[in-house]
Amino acid sequence: EGFPPREGSERRQSRDEGGRRWIAVERAYWFPPARSPGTVSRRLRRLAAALGLDCRETGRGRDTLVVAFAFPDGREVFALRFARQAFAAICLDDLGYRWEAAKRVVALPCKLTCAVIPLTPHARAVASLAAAGGKEVFLHMPMASRGRMPEVPEYGMMVRGGQTDPQVRANLARAFANLPNAAGMNNHEGSLATEDRVLMAAVMTVVKERGLVFLDSGTTVDSVAWRVARDAGVRWAKRDVFLDDPMPKPAVEAAFARLVALARSRGRAIGIGHPHPSTLDVLERRIPEAQARGIVFVPVSALAAMGR
Repeated sequence: EGFPPREGSERRQSRDEGGRRWIAVERAYWFPPARSPGTVSRRLRRLAAALGLDCRETGRGRDTLVVAFAFPDGREVFALRFARQAFAAICLDDLGYRWEAAKRVVALPCKLTCAVIPLTPHARAVASLAAAGGKEVFLHMPMASRGRMPEVPEYGMMVRGGQTDPQVRANLARAFANLPNAAGMNNHEGSLATEDRVLMAAVMTVVKERGLVFLDSGTTVDSVAWRVARDAGVRWAKRDVFLDDPMPKPAVEAAFARLVALARSRGRAIGIGHPHPSTLDVLERRIPEAQARGIVFVPVSALAAMGR
């Protein structure tokens, strides 16, 4: 945990010696810019010792590290190759209402996550467009808020306090039936629901059964959703930056700069925004600039941590 895998990096090689087959596995990962290869090496040696594995460096550069692990009898060998990198994930919420805005989102020049509210007018079409455009799709699940929420059809399946486990399960089943290609879920609103540990436990049971990722949108500082997800063994993530709260373009510019700064200092950062014209104007201009400075944009699931 803490080292995102490099896509398509795994290599396997088998060899026969002394009547036994050995498997050698090499896998590549990234480490944050703020860490040095030496720091990563020491952490890996401690981990290997705790697991009863032999560990030795087989290569090191200013921005790279290769470490080989083996069982004491040498029956299996695997190598981890690390390189310095900074990752940012952007999740754009509230998709499904405006088709033209969704097309601008999907056209953004990077991998990102499209969070679609189920049963909205264009929900299915937006999810299909996003998948065809190489974007990740999340279910943006309505959850009870401390504020008043409008009486609209898509909120008829809202997750709220006082619901039984079967009621929560039925609401989520209806939502996922509308967006069957969702790779994960995050909360729409939910400043009240995500503070309810019992309610969140019922949600995470379903998320885990489906093998999905949960992103805590962080609509309240008292949210327990990501902790409940972690404790339930769900792959989870939580929002670091709101990109457009407030919405004026200078504020969005400043929020995007915070996202990039966090990615540089910690190696990873997650920002949540919405398909407002001001937000999309900033992202269309700033994403290529950040990429040119070495920021790698990935979907939210790529930065999700493993649950316990």
